[in-house]
Amino acid sequence: MIESKKGRTGGFPPALHPHTFLVIAGQFAVIATILLLWIGQDLTYSPGWAHPMAYYFAIAVAIIVVFGITGIVLRKGTPRLD
Repeated sequence: MIESKKGRTGGFPPALHPHTFLVIAGQFAVIATILLLWIGQDLTYSPGWAHPMAYYFAIAVAIIVVFGITGIVLRKGTPRLD
Protein backbone atom coordinates (compact mmCIF):
# COMPACT_ATOMS: atom_id res chain seq x y z
CA MET A 1 0.00 0.00 0.00
CA ILE A 2 1.37 3.41 -1.00
CA GLU A 3 0.85 6.19 1.51
CA SER A 4 0.08 9.72 0.41
CA LYS A 5 2.22 12.52 1.82
CA LYS A 6 -0.25 15.38 1.97
CA GLY A 7 1.27 17.31 4.85
CA ARG A 8 0.18 20.86 5.64
CA THR A 9 -0.84 21.81 2.10
CA GLY A 10 -3.27 18.92 1.63
CA GLY A 11 -1.41 17.57 -1.37
CA PHE A 12 -1.34 20.89 -3.25
CA PRO A 13 1.93 22.53 -4.22
CA PRO A 14 2.30 25.66 -2.04
CA ALA A 15 1.71 28.05 -4.96
CA LEU A 16 -1.55 26.30 -5.96
CA HIS A 17 -3.10 25.95 -2.55
CA PRO A 18 -6.79 27.02 -2.54
CA HIS A 19 -6.07 29.53 0.21
CA THR A 20 -3.67 31.34 -2.14
CA PHE A 21 -6.45 31.91 -4.69
CA LEU A 22 -8.76 33.26 -1.99
CA VAL A 23 -6.05 35.62 -0.72
CA ILE A 24 -5.47 36.95 -4.24
CA ALA A 25 -9.24 37.49 -4.65
CA GLY A 26 -9.34 39.33 -1.31
CA GLN A 27 -6.42 41.58 -2.23
CA PHE A 28 -8.05 42.50 -5.52
CA ALA A 29 -11.31 43.19 -3.65
CA VAL A 30 -9.46 45.85 -1.66
CA ILE A 31 -8.00 47.29 -4.87
CA ALA A 32 -11.45 47.27 -6.52
CA THR A 33 -12.91 49.11 -3.53
CA ILE A 34 -10.32 51.85 -3.93
CA LEU A 35 -10.90 51.99 -7.70
CA LEU A 36 -14.61 52.37 -6.99
CA LEU A 37 -13.85 55.80 -5.51
CA TRP A 38 -12.63 57.06 -8.91
CA ILE A 39 -15.22 55.49 -11.20
CA GLY A 40 -17.89 58.18 -10.82
CA GLN A 41 -15.48 60.97 -11.63
CA ASP A 42 -13.91 58.97 -14.45
CA LEU A 43 -17.24 58.21 -16.11
CA THR A 44 -18.45 61.79 -15.65
CA TYR A 45 -15.45 63.80 -16.82
CA SER A 46 -13.45 61.56 -19.17
CA PRO A 47 -14.31 62.15 -22.82
CA GLY A 48 -15.44 59.44 -25.23
CA TRP A 49 -14.18 55.94 -24.54
CA ALA A 50 -11.28 57.12 -22.36
CA HIS A 51 -12.36 55.68 -19.00
CA PRO A 52 -9.26 53.93 -17.64
CA MET A 53 -10.45 53.63 -14.02
CA ALA A 54 -13.66 51.96 -15.16
CA TYR A 55 -11.65 49.52 -17.27
CA TYR A 56 -9.26 48.78 -14.39
CA PHE A 57 -12.26 48.22 -12.11
CA ALA A 58 -13.82 45.79 -14.60
CA ILE A 59 -10.54 43.87 -14.86
CA ALA A 60 -10.21 43.76 -11.06
CA VAL A 61 -13.78 42.44 -10.70
CA ALA A 62 -13.09 39.75 -13.32
CA ILE A 63 -9.96 38.69 -11.42
CA ILE A 64 -11.94 38.58 -8.15
CA VAL A 65 -14.60 36.36 -9.72
CA VAL A 66 -12.14 33.97 -11.39
CA PHE A 67 -9.79 33.57 -8.42
CA GLY A 68 -12.62 33.54 -5.87
CA ILE A 69 -14.60 30.82 -7.62
CA THR A 70 -11.44 28.80 -8.31
CA GLY A 71 -10.37 29.04 -4.65
CA ILE A 72 -13.80 28.03 -3.36
CA VAL A 73 -14.10 25.11 -5.80
CA LEU A 74 -10.62 23.82 -4.93
CA ARG A 75 -11.31 24.23 -1.21
CA LYS A 76 -14.47 22.12 -1.52
CA GLY A 77 -12.36 19.11 -2.45
CA THR A 78 -12.79 18.76 -6.18
CA PRO A 79 -10.02 16.82 -7.89
CA ARG A 80 -6.91 18.73 -8.78
CA LEU A 81 -5.98 19.25 -12.43
CA ASP A 82 -2.45 18.01 -13.13
